[in-house]
Amino acid sequence: RSSNASRGLCELGMSFTQYMVPTLEYGDGVAKGLSVVPSAVVVDGRGFDPVSVNTALMFVERQGTSGLLLPNSFNASVPSPRVEYLRSAFRFEAYCCSVEDSLWTRRINSLWYALEWETFFREVVRPHLEEGASEELLEIMEVLYDGTDVKAMEVKESVTADLILAGASLAYVFFYIVLHTRSVMLAFFGPAIALAAVPLTFVICGICFGMTTLSFANFLSLFLIVGFGADVIFVYTDFWHESKEVQIGLPERLRWTYSRAIKSSCTTTGTTALAFLANMASSIRALRQFGFFMGMCVALAWCLIGVIYAPLLVVDHNLRHFGCCHTCRGLRSTRPEEKAEIVPSCKTRVLSAWAKVLFNCRWCVLLLTLTVVGAAIGVSIPNLKIATGAPGLFADSHVLVRSATVAAYFDETWKVFGPSFQDPSRRETVCNGPTSTAGATCAINWCQAEPLMGDPTSLWPGFGQCTCFRVEKEGPCSFLNNVPASVTLVG
Repeated sequence: RSSNASRGLCELGMSFTQYMVPTLEYGDGVAKGLSVVPSAVVVDGRGFDPVSVNTALMFVERQGTSGLLLPNSFNASVPSPRVEYLRSAFRFEAYCCSVEDSLWTRRINSLWYALEWETFFREVVRPHLEEGASEELLEIMEVLYDGTDVKAMEVKESVTADLILAGASLAYVFFYIVLHTRSVMLAFFGPAIALAAVPLTFVICGICFGMTTLSFANFLSLFLIVGFGADVIFVYTDFWHESKEVQIGLPERLRWTYSRAIKSSCTTTGTTALAFLANMASSIRALRQFGFFMGMCVALAWCLIGVIYAPLLVVDHNLRHFGCCHTCRGLRSTRPEEKAEIVPSCKTRVLSAWAKVLFNCRWCVLLLTLTVVGAAIGVSIPNLKIATGAPGLFADSHVLVRSATVAAYFDETWKVFGPSFQDPSRRETVCNGPTSTAGATCAINWCQAEPLMGDPTSLWPGFGQCTCFRVEKEGPCSFLNNVPASVTLVG
């Protein structure tokens, strides 16, 4: 689907390995057994024997891809240059649309290709990068990757995984509320009412401040609001159950519950909301947004639970006594004058015994607590380190964090591999002495040593002459001038 100009960047990409193991093209001389010098090299990484590092570096410099493949601190002029990092680049390009298409068509096609790229990366590219290398290779080499929208994909996957954890915590809260309230309806609608504060807060932020983008920190609200909402739900539920001991009619019980639950929950709600809203004084934008968002979530959850959940207690009461759940629950309304003698439960007896132990040993418990806290502070302060950078999305060992660290050693990608970058010529001509003239334009001059006398096909006695043209060296022309050369044995 790529154009012919970009097909090489899609199928082969750009890699230093391609220059090290090029495909060698031979002419008729090889077929006749007269020469081992190739007529051309194809930079595709599909060759059999590697060329020397200096030869590969010469190809890289000739094609101007050193800034893309090699670190910016690399110096090829020093003896035996070494690198710790190498970069490869690929471009997957497909036709989307033209300026003559409608705006709607361009948007649909862009969204379609974005979805197709995400699927291709997850199902093809990333598995190949993470699982394609052998274990022996991974022991000596680390494979890192980054690219267009890769960070967004990783964040999306992390958020999806966190949503699964949020669902698990919500399930735990659901079962606990079922055990506490003995009502499936209250356990279902209670957390749902608390979670409704999240989209309402998002709408308020969008209307008042134009905030239509949520940071990753805002997704913590799903965890926090479920726990906070459960606290307020338990307050209303417990006061509702206590109301039947002092009130008879349902309106009086609901009024009595409101008068006490609002007072008890308002204190904790106010302090929690103010604690989050206090972050608006911070100079960090993400912290200000998170503080305001969570403060509004807490306040709205408290209001929604008071307005919706409290009347649901009356509905649940009616279902208990007049609905289909009367038989299975076996719960009946008893007037205060009809109550039987209250016998302390096992839980009450255990808690009373524990309170008695704490009271008798109060000084020991206080001293032990202060000792533990003091020891923890004494150990923590000397080892405390303050991070001056912004909090990262991922752990330091994450592939994107490691990729960003390594990318700092290279030139910026948009400079050396931007839209204007074109696939360089993959085929380079090789000059051989007997078949070329001095001054010919070649990528490389390739030599073949031949014996001075005798049959050209006989064994080489260890001395001979090089028949290719060499680059002229500055200085007087004399046979006494020694020029360094690298010799590669072929055969």
